[in-house]
This record gives sequence, structure tokens and C-alpha cells, in this order.
Amino acid sequence: MNRYLAYCLKLTTNLVWCLRKGFSPVMVLTCDVPFKTVPASTRFPHPLSIVIGTRVVLGEGCVVRQNVTIGTKRWVNGSVGPQPQIGNGVDIGAGAIILGDVSVGDNAVIGAGAFVDKPVPANTIYISH
Repeated sequence: MNRYLAYCLKLTTNLVWCLRKGFSPVMVLTCDVPFKTVPASTRFPHPLSIVIGTRVVLGEGCVVRQNVTIGTKRWVNGSVGPQPQIGNGVDIGAGAIILGDVSVGDNAVIGAGAFVDKPVPANTIYISH
């Protein structure tokens, strides 16, 4: 199978999962999100430029805004580290970056533009500067 057909197949598969879960079809073209594993209760108010790693654990009822990256760190030797675990009801602000072996507790709020590389306790507001 050539690259074009593989891309079309991936796009079609993602579109089906996206529509099944009630997400905006715009996300298929503008985001890199594993639709198959993201809970249907997740909300994407502005679904643009969102990247979520394939092994990220995302809890129920989360809100993920535009330009958010949630993923892993790649080490110098090329190996890939663990992915973040996001609890239930977490609100992630625009432009936030959550990387590596971190957990974000239930009902936490991650501020816009925050860089998260350490655990965030439940029911807290996390900002970085």
C-alpha cells in the first residue's frame, strides 16, 4: 500500500471514531489525537492544534483547549519515556504542555501556557512562569 492510501485509511478511521464520539470533524485535520482511546466525555472547546500521545491516559470529563500538547519525553538514546496520566475532570488551559512521567490529579486546573513536568495533586490549580 502506498503512502497516500495509508494516509487516507488513517484519516477515514480517525473520522469515524471522531464522529462516533461526537467530536468536531475539524479535529481530524487539525489535531493529532488518538480518538479511539479518548473518552467521549472529553470536551474540546476550540479543537485546533491539539496533540495527545497514543499512550496518554485521559480521564473522564476533561476539558482540553487549543494548542495543548500531552505526551512523552524522548531520551538521547532514542528511547521513549512514560506518558502522562490525566485524572477525571481536569481542565487544561490553552497552550499547556504536559510531558513525561507525570500524573495530574482529579479536578485539577492547568493554567494557560503552563509547562507541566512534575505531578499535580488533585483539586489544585497549576500555573508556571
